Amino acid sequence: MASPTAKKQQKRHESPEPRIPRAYRAPASILIAALCIAILVYLTGYSPYIGVYLKILLVIVVLALTGVSIAYVLKAAGLYGFFILKTDNGINYIDHLSRKYEKPWKAIVDWGFVLSFGLLTPFIFKNYTSKKMFAFGIISIILMQILVLPYLSVAYGLINIPQLSSGASAYAPPPTSSGIDWLGVLFTALSVIGGFALFIISELAFIAGVIIHGIALFALASATSPTSAAASVSALPGPAGVPVIAVAFFRPSIIIPLVLALALLVTLHEFSHGIIARQNKIKIKSIGTFLFGIIPLGAFVEPVEKDISKLPVKSQDKISIAGISMNFFLTIVFFLLMLLMLYVVLPPLFTNAVYIEGIVPGSPSQNVLTPGAIVNSWNGHAIKNITDLESAAASDLPHSIVTVSTSNGTYSLTANATGKIGVYLGEESVPASNSIVSALANFFYEFFGLSFLLNFYVAIFNVLPIPLFDGWRIYKLKLGARGMKIVTIVALAILILLFVPWIWSV
Repeated sequence: MASPTAKKQQKRHESPEPRIPRAYRAPASILIAALCIAILVYLTGYSPYIGVYLKILLVIVVLALTGVSIAYVLKAAGLYGFFILKTDNGINYIDHLSRKYEKPWKAIVDWGFVLSFGLLTPFIFKNYTSKKMFAFGIISIILMQILVLPYLSVAYGLINIPQLSSGASAYAPPPTSSGIDWLGVLFTALSVIGGFALFIISELAFIAGVIIHGIALFALASATSPTSAAASVSALPGPAGVPVIAVAFFRPSIIIPLVLALALLVTLHEFSHGIIARQNKIKIKSIGTFLFGIIPLGAFVEPVEKDISKLPVKSQDKISIAGISMNFFLTIVFFLLMLLMLYVVLPPLFTNAVYIEGIVPGSPSQNVLTPGAIVNSWNGHAIKNITDLESAAASDLPHSIVTVSTSNGTYSLTANATGKIGVYLGEESVPASNSIVSALANFFYEFFGLSFLLNFYVAIFNVLPIPLFDGWRIYKLKLGARGMKIVTIVALAILILLFVPWIWSV
C-alpha cells in the first residue's frame, strides 16, 4: 500500500485536468442574458437599414456570445467565443480506417499530388505516384477545368441567394460565351502544368495585378481630375469572400447546410491526415475541433510531431497532402450530387417565379410594391419567367396604367414618362407546393452545393505556401528556411492586397 507521501508525489507528477477559463465561471443569469442578447442582435440583422459591414459585425457578436454560452455549458477551454472540443474517442476508428482501406487511401493521396502539382509532380516528388495515377490525375485536372469549375458560380449563388437560383434559370447550365475565353484557356494550361497550386497562385497574382492597376489609375486620375478619380474606382474588382458567407447567416435557409458543410469538411480533412499518419505508424494523442460560436473553424488530429519529423520526406509529404486530397475527392463527390439534385430531383418539385428585387427611389412603385414579392401577372398576363414579363411590359406606354398582381396583392400604378413603374426584377425557383419533400430537396441541394464549393476552395487555398496551411509544410521541406521565407512573404502580400476592394468600398 502506497504511503501518503508517495500518493502526493504521484499526484504532483500527473497531468492536471484542464481548467475552465475564469471568463466562463459566470452565474446562470449571465449565461441567459448572453443568449438573449445574441438572439436580439441576430434579429436586428434582418433590418433592411443594416448595411453589409454592420451585418458582418453583428454576426461576429452573435457567434462570440453563442460560443461563450456553449463553452460554459460544455465546460470547454476557450476565450471570447472561441473554444476547443477535444476527445480520444475517434482514434480507434481512425486506426480501423487506416487498416481496412489502406489502398484506396493511398490512391487518393497519390491522386491529390497530381491535382495539386500537375505535370511538375514527377519533377518535384520523384517516385511518389505511378504512371497510371499520374495520367489519371492530369486527365482529372482537364475535366475539372472544363466540366466542374463552371458550376462554381451556381454553387456560389447559394451564398448570395437562399433560393435555388443561377442567373435567369435555376436549372439551366452555366452561361457560355460565343467567343474563346483566352484567359480561361491560359489558367487551364497553367493548372495542367503546375496543378491547382499554380492555378490558384496565378489567379491570385492576376487579381492582385488588377487591384494594383486600379490603384494606379486612381492615383493618376487624382492628380488630374477628382471626377475621373471617382470613376476610376470601378477598375477595382468587387469585394467578395468570407464576409459574403458571414452575411449569409442572416438567411435562415442557408445556416444549417452551411454549418454542416463546414463541419463535414474540416472533420474529413483532418481524419485524412490522421489515417495516413497511422499508416506510417505515427501515434495519435487526440482528435477534436476548434469553433467560434457554432462555426467549425477547423478540426485537428494531434499526432506526435517529433515522430513525424523523423519520417522520410516522402512520408511527411503524404501526410501533409492527405487533407487536400480528401477535399479534392469530396469536391467531385458533392459536384455529382449537386448535379443530381439540380437536373433530376428539383425540376419536378420547383418552378420559376419572378420577384421584385428592389424599388427605384422616387418611382411610381415606391411605398406601393414590396421587395421580395412574387409577380403573378402584369396587365392581366400570367408571369412565369423574365421573358413573360418583358413581353407583357413591352406594351406599357408613358403615363399609362400598369396593373401588377403580386403575392402581396394587386396594384394599379401610373407609369412614368418612359413607361416604367420603377422596379428591379429577378427570377428565382420556388416550391411548386409547400411540401416536406420540397423542403428536404432544397436543403440537400444547398448542402451538396455548398460542400462542393467549400471543399474546392479549401483544397486549392490549402496548397498555398502560407503558415498553418498544409502547403506550407510541403514547400518547407523543398525550399528550405530562406526560400520559404521569401515565398511566404510574397503569398501573404498578395492575400493582404486582395482585401483592398473591401477597404475601398467602405
